[in-house]
Amino acid sequence: MRAFPIAAVSLLTLYAGSLGADSIVPPPRYFPLDPGNHWVYVEEGRPEGDRREVTVLNPQGDLARVEFGNEVFSLFEVGNEVDIELSGEGLVLYYRFDEETFIHRDFVDCDNGRKMTIVSRDDVVETPAGLFLNCLRIEYTEGGICADSGTATEWWEPEVGKVKWVEDSFGGPRAYVLSVFEKTEVPVYFRRGEVDGNSALDLTDAVAVLGWLFLGEKEPDCLDAADVNDDGAVDLSDPVNSLNYLFLGGEQPPAPGPSQCGKDTTADALPACRQSECKDEEVPLAQ
Repeated sequence: MRAFPIAAVSLLTLYAGSLGADSIVPPPRYFPLDPGNHWVYVEEGRPEGDRREVTVLNPQGDLARVEFGNEVFSLFEVGNEVDIELSGEGLVLYYRFDEETFIHRDFVDCDNGRKMTIVSRDDVVETPAGLFLNCLRIEYTEGGICADSGTATEWWEPEVGKVKWVEDSFGGPRAYVLSVFEKTEVPVYFRRGEVDGNSALDLTDAVAVLGWLFLGEKEPDCLDAADVNDDGAVDLSDPVNSLNYLFLGGEQPPAPGPSQCGKDTTADALPACRQSECKDEEVPLAQ
């Protein structure tokens, strides 16, 4: 897991901005949707409090797929124009970082359909992730604001993304700041218990795990999938749990379960999946 050198990014942004219009260097993006980009945000002044994460997954065709918390949305990026796919509407305007005003659409109801105005392009913002020198500040200027959780102001750094925002709450304004921006492995989605690649949990999966554990057969490509009881280890209890579920009415394996592709929701020391039978297009999108 490798963190981006934030100060170097800011210096490169300044350098790129000083080049002439004929330069081959493309303009910096405010929302870099490269697979593996991962942002972690914490509440300002409460680093151990509410934590929010955003991760760019592998694309599907021309669409980037971004995981906001536990929901995945499709985004379409051209330069500094970003659209988002909303249920029942298709692609709609999301951000226009090069325009002074635009109507922002969002999967967050409190922020959906509101007017955004860019009021500065050189704000300085300090967060736990570093000092950002060229922040674009966007204010929500029309469309009302929810009594709870409606956003008021956002700050974006070129080639980094959102570094801070302020939202209303019943207890007053709350600020969230960037804690980590890094390049990570793209999360692998899998079905819990499905290890032999046939997209279903059945007897052959338990047999495959037993064969690896006791007969020297091939190691499963995704040990998280083989960890049926999600205790952070693959041992005899896992095929036993599979058999109990399949034939004795035992409990269903923990999230993401055996039927739908999903990612591991608990931390463990198992190595990343080498591959999974879940295809990229099977990653569940938000509805």
